[in-house]
Amino acid sequence: MPSLINQNWVFGRRAGLDFSTPVPTPLVTAISTLEGCASISDANGDLVLYTDGQEVWDDTNTVRATGLLGHPSSTQSAIVVPDPGNPARYYVFTAEANHPVEGIRIDPSQAWAVTQLSSLPTSGSPTEKLTAIQHANCRDFWVLTIVQDATIGILRVFRVGPAGVQHVGDTPMGVTVNDPGYLKGSGDGKRIAIANWMNHDVLVYPFDTATGTIDLSQLVTIVTPPIPNHARGVYGVEFCGDLLYYSVLGSIGTGAAGQGFVFQYDLAGSGPSVQVGMHPNAGTPGRYSLGALQMGMDGRIYIAQDGENSLGVIATPSGIGAACGLAFGAVTLAPNTLCLMGLPNLVPNACECGCDEGPCDEAVDEANTILDACADEKYFTIIANGQSVPAGCGLAFEQADFAPLFSLHWGDGPNDRLESHDTEFVYIQVHNPYRNLLYRGVKIFNIRVTPNQLLPSGENALQLIPAEIVCFDEVEPCSHVSRDFAFLIQNAVVQGYQITFDYCIEETAIVGSHDGRAAFDIDVVAS
Repeated sequence: MPSLINQNWVFGRRAGLDFSTPVPTPLVTAISTLEGCASISDANGDLVLYTDGQEVWDDTNTVRATGLLGHPSSTQSAIVVPDPGNPARYYVFTAEANHPVEGIRIDPSQAWAVTQLSSLPTSGSPTEKLTAIQHANCRDFWVLTIVQDATIGILRVFRVGPAGVQHVGDTPMGVTVNDPGYLKGSGDGKRIAIANWMNHDVLVYPFDTATGTIDLSQLVTIVTPPIPNHARGVYGVEFCGDLLYYSVLGSIGTGAAGQGFVFQYDLAGSGPSVQVGMHPNAGTPGRYSLGALQMGMDGRIYIAQDGENSLGVIATPSGIGAACGLAFGAVTLAPNTLCLMGLPNLVPNACECGCDEGPCDEAVDEANTILDACADEKYFTIIANGQSVPAGCGLAFEQADFAPLFSLHWGDGPNDRLESHDTEFVYIQVHNPYRNLLYRGVKIFNIRVTPNQLLPSGENALQLIPAEIVCFDEVEPCSHVSRDFAFLIQNAVVQGYQITFDYCIEETAIVGSHDGRAAFDIDVVAS
């Protein structure tokens, strides 16, 4: 099942959209932002929080955090990603031209407790560009921003994982990058595009979701075609496969100089860009004609119409030229709400790893081979519920219970112990002991350690990370699948504990072939 974290959008002046319906349902929210905004929903598609980069609201439009260092007039003032160590918590990163990237971790399940991020780098001149891309492991996230050395762009990359936020590195790009304008990942995370405002171009680089790096040698520079008497400021960008769309803004005000344009460029070809739409300035004081482009969960690209109560739509973004079906004013927002320049800053390639066929299957298989080997090297093995792993592999119908077996693996030697202050890497394996049975969509959830103690920080003294839903995907006959966890123990009482979790299996299937013969007895009577 595709991720639902992008199901609810919040943007503009009190505007929003709910994508749980075939036609997005307009929402009324509390936000008021000229540009930057971000929102995120939970695994069920329910809105959790949204932000303009300065305040954070919950789904009831109640302010839950203030004092963030983004700005409503920053292109991408914020981005929100789930905490890979605890999907009930979220990281909110902010970007603004006068402040380096900063952020908080916020926990709705703990009375909206806020932890300020520290030790993030401050070198270079910050920009308004900020995005996030899902890691190839379908658990972690890359957070990307651009800083400047004079006008030369430097790509700064952070990795968000179960252990927190790590600054991975800075890559000098060797080209001029300026504000405003969006930094955006493609739907598969394998490209990034940079709207380069008054350079009048878009920069496109390959992106490696496993390493968080770009390939400088494969830069594609897309130059905006000449537009007479027009500023040609490149602002919004969005991908659809090999097609890239970008918006070009003129000046504030009506007339030819204030018109907004949408162009399409085929990255599989050699150009040039094709104009697929033009929209006049609506005449709202102080506003441009267009703004951001954003792919919706329905596979359509939405276009911000600055200062209006509606959005444009590219209905068939895979179509070439006019076949893309661009229509301005196609979606009407709730009364007394407005779209301005920004649409929510979202993770473009969010995935729910492993429990359905998807782009991460190959990476999951490769990772599982490594994790199985690591688990087998551990010294201690504990089998759940007093069961034992059989020496052989039996037939499923020889017993009525078709449940899998679970085992916990830890310890680097016979003298290793779990101490009151300790960090251990442990592995949980799910075993399929049957040669004619297949488990599909195995998940464990509600992972907990009992009894437990509460630390002054509000966290448990003993934590298994990740602690929420962990997918094991498909468990083939007579095989096992492993997942790794960090076991954090902080000032724990010396006593016995129990690790427990719940599990579910989407499908248990009989596999194998059977040969046989069918016979029909017939009688022939006289004519």
